[in-house]
Amino acid sequence: MNKTENIFNETVKTLTEDAMSLQQKFHKLQEENNIKGSIDCLRLLKDTLSLIREYDWHLEYSEYKADGKKQVAVWEQNHCGDIKNHKVWDIYNSSYKDKDRWYFMFDEVISSGQSFLSANGYLYRNSGKSYALAKLCNEYSGIVVYKNINSVCGIENRDKELNITNIFVPYKRGQMNLKQYNGKIVFIDEGSGLSKEDIEELKKNHIVVGFKDY
Repeated sequence: MNKTENIFNETVKTLTEDAMSLQQKFHKLQEENNIKGSIDCLRLLKDTLSLIREYDWHLEYSEYKADGKKQVAVWEQNHCGDIKNHKVWDIYNSSYKDKDRWYFMFDEVISSGQSFLSANGYLYRNSGKSYALAKLCNEYSGIVVYKNINSVCGIENRDKELNITNIFVPYKRGQMNLKQYNGKIVFIDEGSGLSKEDIEELKKNHIVVGFKDY
């Protein structure tokens, strides 16, 4: 577990403890017939529960073998280990089905309203990564963000094959050039040159999907 994940889990744990404490306090105030105190406490409890719901669930990803077949799975999980929206896809050798694998997986992630970046993109070269990113970027009117200009060649080539046009935006410190695109979905391909800190900044104003280099 890295430092960020540890801070995240500790924060959710603290919020959960606060919610339990506020719930007990609420019942006590009701027993004391303290109406104003009960209402104030209930508002705090509602706000705390909203924060837990917003930040507790995160995406997980795994590749494995089952019944002799390669499969990829994506699901949402909270700090208690509860799981929801578990999706599984079979991985085939066919390049066409590989294209569909990445396309449907990233489309599912986008539909959930969360960001997700797969690691080790170089292991999946010629599997339809850029095809899926190019197609989804066009369908969602998103943008392709990069630091390393060479990283967008794959998506540019797929644009030509699909006869579509996507917007490519270089990442700059402070993101001033990205302000006009706030709210748009950001697509990142392997070798983008974006650091973990860069991507975390992008997540503040965008859903971010694709492949990370770290």
